[in-house]
Amino acid sequence: MKNLSGQKRQLSIVNILLLYGVYIIYIILFAVITSFSPGFVTPVNLIHLLTQASVTIIVCAGNAFVLLTAGIDMSLGSVAFFGPALAAFLLTNVAIQPWAAICVIVLTGILLGTLNGLIVKQFNIYPLITTLGVLFAGRGLGQYLIQGGVKVFPNEIQFFGNSSVLGVPVPIMIALVFLVGGQFILAKTSFGRQVVAIGDNEEAASKSGINVGKVKLLVYIISGFAACVAGLVLTARVSVVDAATGKDLEFDALIALVLGGVSLFGAKGTVFPGAFIGAVFLTTIFNGLVASNASPYLFPVIKGVAIFLAIFVDTTKTRRNVHSIFRVRDISSQYATSEEVGMNK
Repeated sequence: MKNLSGQKRQLSIVNILLLYGVYIIYIILFAVITSFSPGFVTPVNLIHLLTQASVTIIVCAGNAFVLLTAGIDMSLGSVAFFGPALAAFLLTNVAIQPWAAICVIVLTGILLGTLNGLIVKQFNIYPLITTLGVLFAGRGLGQYLIQGGVKVFPNEIQFFGNSSVLGVPVPIMIALVFLVGGQFILAKTSFGRQVVAIGDNEEAASKSGINVGKVKLLVYIISGFAACVAGLVLTARVSVVDAATGKDLEFDALIALVLGGVSLFGAKGTVFPGAFIGAVFLTTIFNGLVASNASPYLFPVIKGVAIFLAIFVDTTKTRRNVHSIFRVRDISSQYATSEEVGMNK
């Protein structure tokens, strides 16, 4: 009995670390950064941190729906780049109005998301392959449109990245809308329940009457829409679009979502606080590196390690859940067998 209770304590500690390890590490990281840089926790710097994280938060709020269906969208960075690149091309060569350029950015993201969803739905091609194709095509077309140069946006577009309303930066307000809206859709609507059901067991969801193809199409549209809005905020913040816009954004979103508890295997996770915590955590890491004057060449290394650790933890949590299910089934079958033996006697 003592050995069994010891194992239970050990399992509970491991489970706590797996479930809340990111939060524990974030608190420790925050404390370490604060000790080396006391000015890090000032209201101004915290608002700056949230403003920096806003682009990742927006992308994560949309992409969470894709991961929850056990899908993946690797085209996020290209979608965030191609929309502004097309808008910049039209502003320069066709002289469209700034409001029309904003509409172009948003519609481009929705169309690319629809393209991803239709290919996955109609041709049943693995999402990784589909979205990688859109990633390379979108990045190439965007670079062709701007011809490798830098395009400056007018003030009307810069409003979405550099302005404030009642003292709150517009990027934070947009991120907040995506967080609240995304979590509401996920937790309070039948569509959100269908998303989770598909990620949990697609075959069972289909047999229960859920239109799996339609839901998958919609989650990629949501992801594309979030990516293009993130691209709008990103380019508005720096006032320009160039070949580096949105680069590696898909990896940042993937790391942030998994760190925030959204499983790559579907059905588990939240937009808030999950996606929010992951995005802020990732931004804090890189802010801390900048504050400590770390070499920029280390950033990709740290990002790679973060991807590995996030996927490792997610895989471990999933396996432990599977193993616990098997243990319960084994115990149930043994119990049923013992009952049958007793009845036969």
